[in-house]
Amino acid sequence: MPSDWRYDRNVSRFRTVIQGIINDRRSGLSKSQSKGGDLLSILLTSEFYAESENTIIIDEIFTFFLAGMKTIQVSTTNLIYYLTCHPEFKNKLMAEILPVLEKAAATGDITQNLTYDSVMEFEYLLQCFNESLRIEPPTNVSISQFFEKDTTLNLGSGQL
Repeated sequence: MPSDWRYDRNVSRFRTVIQGIINDRRSGLSKSQSKGGDLLSILLTSEFYAESENTIIIDEIFTFFLAGMKTIQVSTTNLIYYLTCHPEFKNKLMAEILPVLEKAAATGDITQNLTYDSVMEFEYLLQCFNESLRIEPPTNVSISQFFEKDTTLNLGSGQL
């Protein structure tokens, strides 16, 4: 099916991009690099992944990417729902956003003229988004279980 072919192509492209980033990062990785950096740096300097093939690290990154994508989808859907239920907030938000969008669109190419900095000035949008997260977090289930003492989990190929 065409959709399966597209899916396989897109997954392959994503994995190739991540592999290239890993290769670049490994070539510049020094012994003095902090373990407190970004996710990829943490994975590359972790003893757990030291003997791993890059495919395991790519799978971990893919998992984080998909989880984050789903979280953003749920959060954005909740925001739109609450704005629909409260037109007074929607109108105030549109009053903040529309002038910036119209200015960016007036030049003919909104994608080039709507910058990260201009979007970061949408203070009311941030407040609305944070409020929708407070009302209904995208991950509303938490586990209240914990280990009372240090525990080693044997995962077959290594320990955690």
